[in-house]
This record gives sequence, C-alpha cells and structure tokens, in this order.
Amino acid sequence: MSDATRISAGSVLGSLALGLVVGLGIGGLSVLFTGPGHGWGSGVISSLSIVGAPLAGVAWAMRGVALGRTFAVSALLVGFVTDVWLVIATVGEGTSYLGKVLSATPLLLLWLVLFIGWQLVAAIAVQTPTSTTSP
Repeated sequence: MSDATRISAGSVLGSLALGLVVGLGIGGLSVLFTGPGHGWGSGVISSLSIVGAPLAGVAWAMRGVALGRTFAVSALLVGFVTDVWLVIATVGEGTSYLGKVLSATPLLLLWLVLFIGWQLVAAIAVQTPTSTTSP
C-alpha cells in the first residue's frame, strides 16, 4: 500500500465525527426554520444529513480506495434523495413558507453552506481515482 492510500483510524473517526456534527447542525437549523408550526416545515427533510454528512466525511477520509468510493456513492444517494424530496415537499407546502425563512438570512446561509458542503465533499471524494491495492 502506498503512502497516498494509507488510511488512519483517527482520520476516519475524526471525519465521521465532523460529519455527524454537520448533520446535527443542519437538523437543528431546520427545526428552527419550522417556527412554532407556521414556518418552513419541509426543511426538516434536510435532517437526513445526519446520515449523509457522516458518510461523506468517511468517504473523504478514505478517498482513493474502493471502500471510500462506496461511502461517497452512498452519501451522494442520500443527498440526491434528500434534495429531490426537499424540493417536492417545499413546492407542495408552498414556497411562501420558505420566504419566511429569508428573514433569518444568516442562519439560512449557514444551513445552505453546510447542506451543500457535505454533498460537495462526497462528490469530490467519488471522483478521486482509486488505487489498485486494497488497504
């Protein structure tokens, strides 16, 4: 195994923990957006990031090996389902509810960066060439 594909348990666990923190942050922010029942309720769907973001973190730590690519593809599938479901639910709920969230622009921007960020991490990890040797 080359140094380029060497994976430490610490980096995998650290990336997993960071992904979990990101996912929990997204979930927490999405709950805030619902307000006392008259806010953007569809945003709670983004709480699936609690699964997707840790997968993306592990995929990043293991990029360059086949198992890392598997984690990245899994994260991207979670992201795709979440994105499609979020759009469908938001349109069904009425975009006026999403408009109410715009008054909390800093929190919405933080949510957006975190939500798009973990999906970009997975997309980059899946494109990393895999080594021919296993870890």
